[in-house]
Amino acid sequence: MKFSGVLNWRDSEGHCGTIGDFHDIEANSKEEAEKIVLDEHWDSRLDSAGCGAEIIFHDHINHCDYDHETAGEVRLLPTGGGGNVIVCYGCFLKEMRFRRDRAAGGVSFDLPRWEELELYEGG
Repeated sequence: MKFSGVLNWRDSEGHCGTIGDFHDIEANSKEEAEKIVLDEHWDSRLDSAGCGAEIIFHDHINHCDYDHETAGEVRLLPTGGGGNVIVCYGCFLKEMRFRRDRAAGGVSFDLPRWEELELYEGG
């Protein structure tokens, strides 16, 4: 069987982040796929920082409007005027950095948190 998904980290205070997507891991079970993902992608320094792994398997791959596919979730980021862009978490962070930089130059942008965005399930 082949497994795809995303590997996240989470600390005891509820902070979390994405380490990366994985695609087409060949394994006989989800448990075996988890072991392969952790062996290949987990950074042991996160253990010493008190972080734990969270693996989310996906039945399908989502499309991010920044021209790539991801096994992670995607959300709708408002662009103004009633429009949205479909973003993965990594592209969301880049877009927020861009918006903050532009706001420093006097341009007004909304700066929502990832958790506030509507989950896009049509991906």
